[in-house]
Parts: sequence; structure tokens; C-alpha cells
Amino acid sequence: MTEVKKKKLADRRTLLSNRLIESLKPKNVRYSIGDSEVIGLRIFVFEGGQKTFYYSYTTKDKKKGLEKLGLFGSVNVKEARNTAKKIATEVMNGRSPIEIKISKSGELTVAELVKAFLDRALKAPRYKPSTQKKWRTNVASWIYQESNDPILRAMYAKTKLKIANKKLSECTKDFMKEWHAWIGTKTESQANALVEMLSVAYMLPPMYDAEAADPESAKNYWINNLREKTDTELGVIYNSKGTIKPFF
Repeated sequence: MTEVKKKKLADRRTLLSNRLIESLKPKNVRYSIGDSEVIGLRIFVFEGGQKTFYYSYTTKDKKKGLEKLGLFGSVNVKEARNTAKKIATEVMNGRSPIEIKISKSGELTVAELVKAFLDRALKAPRYKPSTQKKWRTNVASWIYQESNDPILRAMYAKTKLKIANKKLSECTKDFMKEWHAWIGTKTESQANALVEMLSVAYMLPPMYDAEAADPESAKNYWINNLREKTDTELGVIYNSKGTIKPFF
């Protein structure tokens, strides 16, 4: 590669930050800016204003791959970098683009986890009717964001904290703290109840009966059944012995 081409490529990179991305304005054509910290990570700005993280890479056998990491707002810069680094590790270990795509698509979302919990575990006699009603209401209001309450709808419109479609590994400690704090501006009790419910949901995987799970076997279930076998999403809930602990 000539010096001119090298300089032109470097000019397209900058140290991405949430503030910088917020300031990017749409143009008549799609454009992108690369991150100078994690090479291959780019933020694409589309004509309609949508901003999306992608990670481009080349495998050991010279195959090109481009992986969508998520919409800015649902995913911040730190989270995008962490995901890009995981993919880079997979590339270094010899995984192909199609294997990497399968590993990401096979992972559960928060909505899928919660639906399994509501359908299979949130039942009497383990849970009182009042508890069932409270948790279902909280899920609708804060995870699915389906409330008709005008105050909540105004909060939905202003926030970028959309949790329902996040992959479990994307629910990092930083994201969960921010999500909890956002709900807490309206109701601290519901914020705490949601963290409690999600912690319990992790302990009751879909294959289990409501009474069957213990922390260690639940942790092992998620490790074995999430295609992306990392402890990132579980680390915010379980310590090394598999006992439950708070998100933060």
C-alpha cells in the first residue's frame, strides 16, 4: 500500500465517543467513520439519520466479514468495542464469517429470556398472584415499553436504553446500571424489582421446571446453550461459585 493510500485510510479513523457520534449529521448518502482504537469498528450514518455499528474483518484465509453490532443508542461505543474485540478473538482462533454469524444469531435476547420466564416459571404456587401481576406489569412497562401512561411514553421517546432486543452478552454491567438508574428516575421500587426478576430469570432457564434450578446448574446451562461461550453476561449476576449477586 502506498503512503498516499495509507494516509487516506488513516484520515477516515478517529477515536469514537458517544458524544462524537451524537453530533454526526446525516448526509445525502450513507457514510461511515472508523474507530482508531479498535481497527475495523465503524459507525455508519444513514440518510434517514440511523446510526449503526459494524465491525469488518479479514480471516486468516483472506475471507472478508462484516458484522452488524447494533444501533447506536441500544449499543454505546464501549459496548461496540467489547463486541468487536470478541469477534477479533474468534477470527484469530480461525472461525469463519458464517460461524461467527451463527454464534451471534444463536444467542438469546432479553425479550426471549423474559418470555420464557413468564410463560414457564412465573406461576402459582411458587409466585403469588400479586407478584405475578407486578412483574408482568413491570415487564410490559420497562422491557417491552408498551405502557399507555403519558409520562412513561415521554420517557420512552427520550431514552436510547432499549433492552428488549439486546443480546444477553450485550447487557453489560455499565448498561444495566444505566438502565436501572433510568427507571429509578420514575420509580426506584420498580427498578429494583426488575433487576430482581431478571436475576431470577437467569436462574430458571427454559428447560427447567419452576422448582428445578439452582445457581450453579443454571449458570452452566447458559454457558452451554449460548453459542457465544463467554461469561460476560453471567458475570454481572453470578460469582465464581455460581451464587446469585446483584447486577451492580
